[in-house]
Amino acid sequence: MIVPWYKHKLVFANWAVYALGGYSKSKTMTSKVERYDFELGEWTGCAKMYKERQSFFAVSSISSRCIYVMGGCYLDSDNWLIEKYDTERDVWVILDVKLDFDLNEFHHVFTIMEGGIDIFKEKPKQ
Repeated sequence: MIVPWYKHKLVFANWAVYALGGYSKSKTMTSKVERYDFELGEWTGCAKMYKERQSFFAVSSISSRCIYVMGGCYLDSDNWLIEKYDTERDVWVILDVKLDFDLNEFHHVFTIMEGGIDIFKEKPKQ
């Protein structure tokens, strides 16, 4: 990475690896995003997410040009927001949809299907 940070997410999208969010060396949450270019063997900066995130969900697929992130925000009210990153345009948008459940109360599996996100959830057994 250009400047190392930790507890970030790594996502493979559009034939590149992206590092998203986590904590900076000064232990503050970050919205930073970097892309690893396999041909050049180096990291480059990308547009930042709207929200700083840690312990969040990030999904994409190998050939997808989009990355979706949700949860892990400092304010609970922001954890319902889903952000979408277009890897070709280097642009983040907040989707006009919010999760209808608390990410911390369920087990989740997120998949990309036909350009959208499918979310499978199950309440943990007590």
